[in-house]
Amino acid sequence: MYSFDTLPNQVAELSKQIIGLKDFISENLLKSENEKVFNIQQLAEYLKVSKATIHNYKKNKKFPFYKAGKTVYFKKCEVDLALSNKARGGVIK
Repeated sequence: MYSFDTLPNQVAELSKQIIGLKDFISENLLKSENEKVFNIQQLAEYLKVSKATIHNYKKNKKFPFYKAGKTVYFKKCEVDLALSNKARGGVIK
C-alpha cells in the first residue's frame, strides 16, 4: 500500500526506472552512427542554431521526432535527409 511514509522509496524507484528507460532508448536507438539520435540541445549544437529554433522546427514539423516522456529525440539520419531534400530545392517535411 502507498503512504506518505513510503513516498521517498517510491520516488527513488521511479527515478531508477526512468534512468533504465533512458538507457534502453539510447541502446536501441544508437545502434550505429547512422542511427544516432539527438535531444533538443544536441540537435541545436549539431545544426549550430538556438534551442528556440529547434523548438520552432519541432512545432512546424520540419523534422520527424520521437518522444519518451517529456524528452524529445530526433534521428540524425532523418534530420540529414530532410536537410538534403531542402538543399535540393525540396521542402522540409
